[in-house]
Amino acid sequence: MKNKILFLIDPLEKLNIKKDSSIFWAISLKKLGHEVFLIFVKDFYVQNTTTNLSFKVYDFEGRITSDLYIDHLTVVETKRVDVGPGDTILMRLDPPFNEAYLHALWLLEFCAGKGITISNSAKGILQHQEKLAAYKLPLQETIPSFVGLLGDDSLNYLNKLMEEGYKEFIIKPLNSFSGIGVFKFSSSENFTEYLHSKRAIIKDYFVLQPFMEKIYEGEIRSIYWRGQEIGSILKKPKEGTFLANIAQGGKFSKIHLPIATDIACTKIAKELLKDGIDLIAYDILDGKISEVNVTCPGLVVETSHAYGENIASKHMLF
Repeated sequence: MKNKILFLIDPLEKLNIKKDSSIFWAISLKKLGHEVFLIFVKDFYVQNTTTNLSFKVYDFEGRITSDLYIDHLTVVETKRVDVGPGDTILMRLDPPFNEAYLHALWLLEFCAGKGITISNSAKGILQHQEKLAAYKLPLQETIPSFVGLLGDDSLNYLNKLMEEGYKEFIIKPLNSFSGIGVFKFSSSENFTEYLHSKRAIIKDYFVLQPFMEKIYEGEIRSIYWRGQEIGSILKKPKEGTFLANIAQGGKFSKIHLPIATDIACTKIAKELLKDGIDLIAYDILDGKISEVNVTCPGLVVETSHAYGENIASKHMLF
């Protein structure tokens, strides 16, 4: 009997199916002959009265076009399957890392105790916050950053950046994603008042950084699978903005990752692999690692499109 692979994903109506990394990966694995199913949070649970868990899952059909986008996805039937040792659940819920996300991680860790492989592992995601994982690097390898709450320490840090000659700054929630909640402000603005004006989005812990003009030349997204680079693209902001996120209209193209950057990324990837982190998507600006995305690393479709080959079928195998 084949080992089963379950993709724990958000409801389909929340996804951009055409370029969703999880759906792309699921279709690719199924085409290679794996027994692959989708499972949604509403059907995900644990219980302590049986050895194996039995889940309601969704069989599906989908097609990837020659330009490596997803043509369609159709759920063809539901069934109940036993999941136990040897089977895999891929944690593919989108951030933000909120209470619901934490609950899912706790349930996944319970599943791991039943012998089910969890990728990326719940424990690994809990241990390696995406921004802080980058900020632990030597300063020459990452962007100067403050993470905390509004107070004397954040204001002192901002003043220090100003003394160093910085005129513009970035502020974003610690758990932001896809460019959501990322703001740029200048030294002429009152930081305390500015932050209060963004309280609907930046509610507590935030990241404060100098604004890097290099963003206009592009930011690299580099994808690593089990300790090795499988593809990198250069993301450039849409004209008139500073956000290089493709979800915010940024453009992208294939790029060769610089050797020094690859060495730094590989070192992190191999360390995180020990904690069950198989898939990482790095964001790299001006040769500095700004994020180590582990919650639901994306842009597999765009990277495949830029390379002209399906990197999921070629590299992300079981």
